[in-house]
Amino acid sequence: MSTGHSVSEWVRGLAEGDRGAAVQLWRRYYPRLVGFARRRAQTPSVVCDEEDLASQTMQSFLERAERGRFASITNRQALWCLLRTIVMRKAANARRDAYRRKRDPRATAAVAVDSIGVAERRGGSAEDTACLRERFDRVLGGLDGELRAILDDRIRGYTNVEIAARARRSVPTIERRLRLIRERCREEGIDCLFE
Repeated sequence: MSTGHSVSEWVRGLAEGDRGAAVQLWRRYYPRLVGFARRRAQTPSVVCDEEDLASQTMQSFLERAERGRFASITNRQALWCLLRTIVMRKAANARRDAYRRKRDPRATAAVAVDSIGVAERRGGSAEDTACLRERFDRVLGGLDGELRAILDDRIRGYTNVEIAARARRSVPTIERRLRLIRERCREEGIDCLFE
């Protein structure tokens, strides 16, 4: 385990397989990255929240540093500049990917068919099913691609932990997204299909 307090020592330690160095870097920079992402990343929370961005940034940095990619990092200012750059790029990629998912009509269709299929299997008249389908379509129209994917996974029976792993998000983020979806369903008068 690293005994020094120097960023350059920790980065060198990562390349040498020192997991303690990773812990030290995470403790020092993760909270700071969360604050930076909150203030500067300009990513709507429904796309990717600041905790996810900071976590993804740290994971990306640590993986590359373990392969010796950042041997030139010799001080904390250089490391902080690198981490800020990574978080801003990840935020831009998240916005771009969310825009692409939102414009993909196949995502909406897959979720709607599966979700209404669940309702139909629970029983009910054709009129009730048609009414549910209409309300559900209104809910889907207000969800971005990531929320649709989370809803789709939840309806298919994945647990929150599994959805988080599939979406590369934290479990608390998935729980917040599911609460948002439930609220939108309730606004349309739909009993939640995925409690």
